[in-house]
Amino acid sequence: MQTTLTANLLENQNDIDLIKNQLDRVVVEHSLIQRKLYKDIISYKLKNKIKDLPNTKINELKSSYQLKYNINARQYSSIYLDLIGKINSVLKLNKGYISDTKINIKSLGKTIQIKNKALTSAIKSLEIHNKDLINKDNISTKTKTKINILENNINNLRKKLFYLSDKLTNAKNKLNKLELIESTGNPKLCFGSNKLFRQQFEIEKNLLNPKYKNLTPFKTFSSWKKSWLESRNKSFFLVGSSDESCGNQNCQIKQIINNFYEIKLNINPKESKLTNRYIKFKIYLHNDRNNILDNAINLKQAITFRFNKVDKVDGYKISISLDKAKQKTKIISNKLLGTIGVDINADHLAIAETDRFGNLLKVFNLPLDLKNKTTEQSKALIGDAVKELTDYAVKVKKPVVIENLDFSQKKKELKNSFNKTYNQMLSSFAYSKIIELIKSRCFDKSLEIIEVNPAYTSKIGKFKYQDLYKLTTHQAAALVIARRALLSYCKTIKNIKGTNNEIIIENKEKKISNRRSKYYCFDLPVRNNQRKRCNYWKDIELNYGKMKKHSRLLKNKNLILGKQDLPSEITLVVHDLGPNCGSNPNLFCSPF
Repeated sequence: MQTTLTANLLENQNDIDLIKNQLDRVVVEHSLIQRKLYKDIISYKLKNKIKDLPNTKINELKSSYQLKYNINARQYSSIYLDLIGKINSVLKLNKGYISDTKINIKSLGKTIQIKNKALTSAIKSLEIHNKDLINKDNISTKTKTKINILENNINNLRKKLFYLSDKLTNAKNKLNKLELIESTGNPKLCFGSNKLFRQQFEIEKNLLNPKYKNLTPFKTFSSWKKSWLESRNKSFFLVGSSDESCGNQNCQIKQIINNFYEIKLNINPKESKLTNRYIKFKIYLHNDRNNILDNAINLKQAITFRFNKVDKVDGYKISISLDKAKQKTKIISNKLLGTIGVDINADHLAIAETDRFGNLLKVFNLPLDLKNKTTEQSKALIGDAVKELTDYAVKVKKPVVIENLDFSQKKKELKNSFNKTYNQMLSSFAYSKIIELIKSRCFDKSLEIIEVNPAYTSKIGKFKYQDLYKLTTHQAAALVIARRALLSYCKTIKNIKGTNNEIIIENKEKKISNRRSKYYCFDLPVRNNQRKRCNYWKDIELNYGKMKKHSRLLKNKNLILGKQDLPSEITLVVHDLGPNCGSNPNLFCSPF
């Protein structure tokens, strides 16, 4: 579990200006080497038409750059790993952009098809009305208004089709660019940001025409260039290793007192004199409440540093990253007391607490409205919700249970389950941030975190617990998540020869009983213990989907039976789940 601590330079130490100048020189040098390395890597990939560099080329670049720029192997590795991380992050995001663009193209195509049908039907109806007008001498005001309405509809539809076709063309062009990035492996990085680079061309427009004054804040090319160079030379990265002294060969840290530390930074590795190789300076650590850094130094863990040049203040912010999961802490929670299940949603966290037998004790929601919030506001809201969750878990001394689910898949699942007005909220849904913060806070507070299989949690909660305990869909899913953690455990058995055999016992949800089957207006699938796991719930999900589809068809055709003719219990079923998939009304009371 990776964690990052922040620190800043102490301004009241000796030779602070010299230290800052030396750090500025290292920033410029590392940034220059990284840009040159990016150019060499991409040109080699494009020339040989490959996506990944071979090991021979990686070793060749390493030896040549060490000789050319007088850097050691660890400095080159830091620059190379930082660059590869940037490239891989863009390529990984690119895959998501491709899938989203394809979905957008598909939806635009369907919308255009619907609008074209509406346009043709409107044109036909207008032609019919025009033919009737030729045969009639006197035209009524009613027919005139109809014709005007049809003409306005046709004009509006043509305008919409024009904009939709323009959107479709742009989406297809965007898809071609994204697919080219994926096929070549060239992320087309712009060091210093694309937005800032384009602003140099807007300076003349800003001067000539006052309506373009919001395009760029720069009035001269020299002011833009100064900002451009600062943006390109902003940070440098030094990777650590557990086999090196103090966890990092080039940046060694030791504690002075409390949160005050001293750093010994290697800036000239090829100098003959040791005194000329290093600079020493003091820093103040901000957010290390549990002495994580001091423990990492004592345990000889890998410690990674990133020095970021601050824009507003003439100084540096230092980010210190390490793996705090290796620092074992005593767990205060116990699964024998019960569990706390968490269902993460776009606008709230649904929490369900159980006892050791899986019985529901308490449910509540934690609001998490991230819509139209900035990054810092989102972090603060997520932090408040997670703090309340972990404080409650510490109080009852029970482990926290979450779904082991990819956040992108979760977002797609939620996006498909809501209408279009909900898309703005889903765009700000920070599932991965919530998961990371829950894990981090649970580790800090010595709580056990359990990840379970997310398959059919919503469906099981809906059909088994929602009506039984009068819960919302998400609270019922949280209860299923909490119950799954109680019956899933791993047991290791040693046989006679000394080898380990691992037996994994997973939770198998109890199937819906015959007593509760009357609440569903479709036939439940046949129960068979020999069937594969989750097939039963898959069949229920398919039946439920068919029932909802048939319900919509019946509503459109006005074939739904009147509620006054049905018993009160069955009326609730019709209201909540819709009518039966079959046409026979007796199936509403089916005992299966």
